[in-house]
Amino acid sequence: MNDSPDLQNWPGAGELRRLWMLDPQWTYLNHGGFGACPRPVLEVQRQWQDRLESQPINFLARQAEAELLRARSELADFVGADADDLVFVTNATMGVNTVLRCLSFSPGDEIIIADHAYPAVTNGLRYVTERSGAKMVNVQLPWPLGEDAEQAQEKLVAAFTGKFTTRTRLLVLDHITSPSGIIMPVEKICAAAREKGIPVLVDGAHAPGMLKLNLKTLGATYYTGNCHKWICSPKGAGFLWVDPRAQENIVPLSLSLGWMLKNEEESWYQTLFKYTGTWDPSPELSVPAALDFFRELPGGWEEVRRRNHELLLQARALLCEELNASPPVPAELLGSLATIPLPDGPVAPLEERLVNEFRIEVPVFGWPFRKREIPGPRLLRLSAQVYNDMDQYAYLASCLKKCLAASPAD
Repeated sequence: MNDSPDLQNWPGAGELRRLWMLDPQWTYLNHGGFGACPRPVLEVQRQWQDRLESQPINFLARQAEAELLRARSELADFVGADADDLVFVTNATMGVNTVLRCLSFSPGDEIIIADHAYPAVTNGLRYVTERSGAKMVNVQLPWPLGEDAEQAQEKLVAAFTGKFTTRTRLLVLDHITSPSGIIMPVEKICAAAREKGIPVLVDGAHAPGMLKLNLKTLGATYYTGNCHKWICSPKGAGFLWVDPRAQENIVPLSLSLGWMLKNEEESWYQTLFKYTGTWDPSPELSVPAALDFFRELPGGWEEVRRRNHELLLQARALLCEELNASPPVPAELLGSLATIPLPDGPVAPLEERLVNEFRIEVPVFGWPFRKREIPGPRLLRLSAQVYNDMDQYAYLASCLKKCLAASPAD
């Protein structure tokens, strides 16, 4: 990576790793799984928890609301939204389920979702459609996408628009696909859906922090994301953004005292989500500290994204060369996640050997998704965060070659 003069003080990956609590005996290459929170941010969370526990009533009943508004406002600014349109939820899965449970569907209605959707989201949709009699319409995304980014985007848009009908009531869309790391052409797909009057729910679990967001202009009706992944907040901080025109019918999964607190100074949407039961607000309150952690690195968030992306591409090139594999997604459609195709075989033996023998944390899964013991096509997903370096990916490549040579079909 070529550094400009003002970025020559960028710390090395080893130095940065010490700012995380990651076990040095492990090669941790799955930041995209549950994220990992830096020590300075965890220290801030501990301070919030101490403040809460020193006087729970005073903090939760008198102080938390103003502090949460400050945190929510900072997060909203980071993702290009108005704070009034954004609420905290525990994670993106909760955000998706919140929207799905609030919308009404009838027998024969159609809800579109892709085969690359996160399984938890598909499960939530399956529950809703089975109870309502609506139909889940599955979009099979083109795979592999090839090398031309523009053509790939055109294929992705066409895959969704080809499923639009007069019965389509909702489109559920990943911003970044979990199994394949594809940055979807969300703006183009949302624009096409809007022309047909189809609302769009975007699962942006991986997007905040990995991508620079502007939710005001993205075109979604509903957008939910995680803060614990690429923003690196403590676990338990996510958000749901809803277009002001669609907020009236969106309520939290848990209705609590907020139902009694309606006032003219804020929307019913904000009031209901403000208090959904006793909880630990320290993850949400620590989001500004996580944002500041990366801002304070040389070059700030822009440089973090650039470095993660370049590291990912270098790692992918190394793995593909060592394993004689072809990259399935154009580089322009990747952020900090990418998948590598592996020889066919069951998932379980390979992943278990990587974990138990080599102490490498990296996800391997069957594609299409299937039980881990069943042989078939396999993918390995790489993550790149500032604490990773090429030595770790080289070690992964070496261990993979040993595993595959010993048992090619595992």
